[in-house]
Amino acid sequence: MKRKLPLAAVCFVAIVPSAWYCVEPWALTFIDDGPYFSTDFVDPVEVLPVYSQIELRRFGRAAFSLESRLLAEGQESTLVLRDTGGSVRWAQTPVKPFGELGPITLLRASLTWYGGWRIAISPKNQESGYLYLSAFGSYRFLNHSW
Repeated sequence: MKRKLPLAAVCFVAIVPSAWYCVEPWALTFIDDGPYFSTDFVDPVEVLPVYSQIELRRFGRAAFSLESRLLAEGQESTLVLRDTGGSVRWAQTPVKPFGELGPITLLRASLTWYGGWRIAISPKNQESGYLYLSAFGSYRFLNHSW
């Protein structure tokens, strides 16, 4: 005798992870810890000095390389994601409405439940936090203690 999976269970398995992915930026942060987002950096990144770099791996293989590059006179960082061929996928400058982050040190990366990355960061002018990227490498959000 075959048992059919109830429609409610199928909907639960499909909807709950999708809903969590949408509310995760606000569910993981408290008070003034974020979430903080970013703006596109449109100038050439090759002229900016590299401050910190980390390799993003999935199943033991390199998927992307993330760089923190210094902007004018080392006051702030812009983040640059490169694919395995070295091409720039995006360049983003994290935005915090109050207080500067300063140069950002990228510490370590771990995979998230949805296949993206959670990167531990240490901004020079603020306390440590995490940068979240999607499974396809797009910038999701940043949070950190203040």
